[in-house]
Amino acid sequence: MNTITRLNQPIVRLSCRAFGPKAKAGGGAPVSAPYVEPPRLKSNFQVMIEQQGTDQFLFGPPSGIEKIHGAHRDYVAPKIGTRMEMVAKKMREQYIREAIYPDVKIYLDPLRERQISDSLQKLHQDKEVAGLISARDEFDDLDLVFPHRTPFTITKADHGMVRPFFVRHKEEEIMVTTTKIERHFKT
Repeated sequence: MNTITRLNQPIVRLSCRAFGPKAKAGGGAPVSAPYVEPPRLKSNFQVMIEQQGTDQFLFGPPSGIEKIHGAHRDYVAPKIGTRMEMVAKKMREQYIREAIYPDVKIYLDPLRERQISDSLQKLHQDKEVAGLISARDEFDDLDLVFPHRTPFTITKADHGMVRPFFVRHKEEEIMVTTTKIERHFKT
């Protein structure tokens, strides 16, 4: 019986006293100092405009100069876009300069050479795509017809727009790189 009463008793007892100034005799909230907003830091743009005016900007000050951090992506994306394109271009140039060919060859097997009757509409209906291997040195242009999955094979490969692919044509392997993939909005 003694153990049951001990288990029902609280182990830790907390005092309910509040640590703060006592309330007025009539009740109500304790007296406190009024809220003072902390001083805001000015961005570099704001400081420059205050010191030298808006004449520093040829087309006027940029939008969102009051933003210190947390700018919207629609405001940031155009600024980053050109830098991203520049980095991608540098990566492509470096990949070509290294002249290291991948260990695994990816073959793009053409179905046939392209004929005069092969229009883009007809190829689209037959689920085929046209491809061109540009002339180089002593070789002429090659107009070929590939399966419709070939552009996806190229774009889904690692460094697809830079890496070499191999085309089997008339019992020979032709090493090619992709320069451009033109797409129609319906395909």
